[in-house]
Amino acid sequence: MEEIKKIKAADSMGALSAAEKKNAITSMIEKRNSAGRAAATVKTGGTEMERVNRILQNRIYRSCLQKIEECEKERIFCRHDMTHFLDVARLAYILNLEESCGIKKDCIYACALLHDVGRHIQYTQNVPHEQAGLPIASDIMQECGFKEPDREMILDAIANHRNAEIKGERNLKGLLYRADKMSRICFACKAQDECYKVVEKRRMEL
Repeated sequence: MEEIKKIKAADSMGALSAAEKKNAITSMIEKRNSAGRAAATVKTGGTEMERVNRILQNRIYRSCLQKIEECEKERIFCRHDMTHFLDVARLAYILNLEESCGIKKDCIYACALLHDVGRHIQYTQNVPHEQAGLPIASDIMQECGFKEPDREMILDAIANHRNAEIKGERNLKGLLYRADKMSRICFACKAQDECYKVVEKRRMEL
């Protein structure tokens, strides 16, 4: 407001030419836009998805993905790979917008990327992956700049992503559970006859 007053005062006294007035207004707008961008950067700790991109490059995360891929190389059923993780992330974010849950985008994507990170331990040590993945996901998030409140929310969602009791909740837990189930296309799967899932748990329609 102070800048606008100065421009108006100078203009009323005839101290500004048309070009100078235009330049002053343009400069003021650019300053405000820059301030807004800076505030957004401080709020999210970088660009909106910076923390998520750190996860993608994280050494622990990449190692886990390689181990999961090795364990699933002969698997004919649903796989737990980047295609699945991003399907879950996008579906969860759509649900977040449709239901006005207000969950931060990077928390949704981080949760989707990490929810199956313990799969290789389930295959090799028979520990449920929603439990085995918790310490791994926690370490990865700490290395990637996630503060404790976000970490706790994401870990709670990972721990419950196979818990049907929370599927209707309008929070990150509920979003992850529903998106995870929605991401599977059982109705088009070629391995339906061999699938270990009971028919009631298969997604046979949109």
